[in-house]
Amino acid sequence: MRKVLLAKSAGFCFGVRRAVKLAQEIAESGAPYVMLGPVIHNDHVIAQLAAQGVGCVSSLEEVPPGCGVIIRSHGERKEVFDRLEQLGSVCVNATCPNVLRIQQLVAQADREGRIPLIIGEPRHPEVMGVASWSDRSVIFPGPEELEKWLLQKPSRQSLS
Repeated sequence: MRKVLLAKSAGFCFGVRRAVKLAQEIAESGAPYVMLGPVIHNDHVIAQLAAQGVGCVSSLEEVPPGCGVIIRSHGERKEVFDRLEQLGSVCVNATCPNVLRIQQLVAQADREGRIPLIIGEPRHPEVMGVASWSDRSVIFPGPEELEKWLLQKPSRQSLS
């Protein structure tokens, strides 16, 4: 029989651990909340939260009246935060602090008139969320596509 070793670093990263802790605290409080998308990619944790009364919805339209919203660890699109604010919804932002920092950098680049270039899976919620903090964001699935795009640009000065 083979021996299975558990890595010292096994488990959730800091941002995921934080998001799960926030969601569990809300679940234990008994306050009416739903997750806007699963707070993390872990069916076991999502099932535990559901058993504690914190359901999961896929859109703002599905949020029951009077229910607070937990933003998943991957973050969310800026439009979602704007809409939650318009609705006066109680929101717990469980976005990973590292992702929040990237969102802030993209927003800063936008304010400065720069073009944020993002490499990542274009349809992944985290990438879509980060990109949404600037109307100028350009997403590339990989470095090869970015390189092609840069070579097609007439002047790199337009990127700064």
